[in-house]
Amino acid sequence: MSDKSEENARGGQPGLLRDIARILELSKGSGLDEAFFEEAAPQLEHVAREMEISHLQAALFAHILDTSFLKNHYNLPADESLLNSLKCGKCKYLEYMDEIEELAKRKYVTVAKHFGTQSMPDYIVPSDIIFSLRKGEPIKPKSRKILSATKFFSELRTVFEARFSSEMLFVDFIRTLDSLMDENPHLGFIQKINGLKLDTLDRNLLLFFCSRNMGSQQGVTLQQISELFEDEIHGSLIEAQLIYPLETGNHCLQELGLIENANHEGFAFYGEFVLTEKATDTILDEFMNKKTQAGKNPKGFFPATGIKKKAMFYNPGVEEKVKQLGSFLEQENFKKIIGRLAERGLRGGIACLFYGDPGTGKTETVFQLARKAGRGLM
Repeated sequence: MSDKSEENARGGQPGLLRDIARILELSKGSGLDEAFFEEAAPQLEHVAREMEISHLQAALFAHILDTSFLKNHYNLPADESLLNSLKCGKCKYLEYMDEIEELAKRKYVTVAKHFGTQSMPDYIVPSDIIFSLRKGEPIKPKSRKILSATKFFSELRTVFEARFSSEMLFVDFIRTLDSLMDENPHLGFIQKINGLKLDTLDRNLLLFFCSRNMGSQQGVTLQQISELFEDEIHGSLIEAQLIYPLETGNHCLQELGLIENANHEGFAFYGEFVLTEKATDTILDEFMNKKTQAGKNPKGFFPATGIKKKAMFYNPGVEEKVKQLGSFLEQENFKKIIGRLAERGLRGGIACLFYGDPGTGKTETVFQLARKAGRGLM
């Protein structure tokens, strides 16, 4: 059997990867001049036809694919590896930007985001495209348009699991989350997330909290956040943008009242966080309502919205103490308390001992404090 017949038998695209390699060989040092396009015309035509792109886009794709494999790719400034490969100046490169962005729209290449910098975007070929090329399969970017919210969260959990198991590079992790959000704007949950106007890292952190919360209320530790978001480039930036603000109670998700310290046996646990009642009520309300209707709230859990208001009567001394405790539990005051404790290296939280004869209102006082503070009660 000939090589061409063997490739056709596999159902792949005959010689596509070979032609991409030939395009690279012919274009090295050419600056993509007219002579290159004439010499590489057969290979460019094949790649352009299979991928439904222009000859120039086919040449640019070949170079982006090549630089995606460079061992030192992540140690170069944004696009420096691609500039070196194309052997062109930055002004000439700017002329190619529209063509590269068209490849990105078609999902043949993806942007490796550079957080906190003003550098130009860095492009790589997604792993699913590389896999298709290697296997000789038709190149078809993976679609993540998911019609149901249930499937969306299933896919979201799969992405986070792949990142934790080191099956997904940081750039692919960010790209995949971007794709999930961009391709599912019809979901009410996504509309609410987008409405918060968070930057990419903070938005993805909130997505992680939401994915953890959907099965059951699970805390998120600082260690997990570090493992999820740190990579070769952005380690110090992740520390400054995520870890330190969370430790001091100044992260934007805390300021918005969407996450808080986890509670263990009545104590706020330093270094572990959960979604607040406010977050589940406003962002995950459509899912939480379904859970409530199905009787799936954790045993012994009382959401703040389900606690009925009752008038309480105390003697003057006790009333003053209850008011003071209620003030401590208000979102803004509680955040400040947690911050001051964290600055001193102390575990966050407020521990209170209620004592008195049976029937004097100890338990109901706790319920009413939880209702006013908007916090669930275990």
